[in-house]
Amino acid sequence: MINLSKFIIKVIIDKNRKFGIYHFTDNESMSWYDFAKKILIEHKLLNKIKLVEVENYRTFAERPKSSILSMNNT
Repeated sequence: MINLSKFIIKVIIDKNRKFGIYHFTDNESMSWYDFAKKILIEHKLLNKIKLVEVENYRTFAERPKSSILSMNNT
């Protein structure tokens, strides 16, 4: 939580930054699957909800080959 706070302050103070949406990962790259799994583990719900990897999920929508939330220290 401290790293997120520092990042928010950095965004507010930096006058050269453009207004917009920022994604913060706190130095840990992960896929949406990994992100969902981490949330379920933290809330002790992993055994109550079935996660499905994109390869096993039937949908008509095209999915990107990689949607990793990557680390960015800017």
